[in-house]
Amino acid sequence: MTLKEQCKIANDPHAIIEELVSARLDEWGVKHTIINFKFERKIINQVKIVLMSWFDAKRRGKILVVREYTNRLLILLLAFPFITRNVRFIINHNISTGSRSFLLHIIASYLGFSFILIDGRPLIPFFRSLGLKIDSLESSKHFFNLECSGKSALVLGVEPEQVNEHEYLLTGLALGPLVFAGRSGHKLVLESREDYLRALSSSEVICFLPSVFAYSARNSGTLWDAKKLDKWIITWDLPIFREQLKGYTKKILVCVEGNQQGLSK
Repeated sequence: MTLKEQCKIANDPHAIIEELVSARLDEWGVKHTIINFKFERKIINQVKIVLMSWFDAKRRGKILVVREYTNRLLILLLAFPFITRNVRFIINHNISTGSRSFLLHIIASYLGFSFILIDGRPLIPFFRSLGLKIDSLESSKHFFNLECSGKSALVLGVEPEQVNEHEYLLTGLALGPLVFAGRSGHKLVLESREDYLRALSSSEVICFLPSVFAYSARNSGTLWDAKKLDKWIITWDLPIFREQLKGYTKKILVCVEGNQQGLSK
């Protein structure tokens, strides 16, 4: 990976999503324009950009895809119902079924707005049953398979008091040195986005083992970053994670059923 690509990940943690969406729409022959508000936070400018981009996209026979939008922007755009047919909003990995944000998306759906959830197929029936106008877009991409035994591993998502338990869980994989990292209480403390990216880049295997409950209904940005860096990934065998890593062969899924744990590639 080039320095330019690493900088792109550091500046835009979800850059891979734009690549996935664009690639899939190209495959389907859907003409589109993608705008990204990761670096434009002024709400008035955001509204202006959406309206101007929509008019330009409509004139060219394209659909407009909006990334990194805010709830404030979505609320303001409800005042422009004429743009709904040709606009899609990308919902990132952190959709929450219990938040005001999710309620806002349901309201927007009833008013005609459409959304895209990457690798969210297992959740689509539930979301649609609540009225959310949403589609799943698969990120399947095949990679060359390598062995991960003996490789250095960065372990993320594990609380300090659970380190011994997870260290025992990973022993069966014959990995190299394990480095447990987090924001506090770990051997490696990641205080910034730069620290996090540096740790990911210098490790051969990324083990992402957070609380299963916390990620039972949402994707993980860490998995996006690990895929973008073409790392081996070890994570929980959850439906949403299976979908997120579908087609990515450099992975090991850890199964958890009650007190019994197992591994599967």
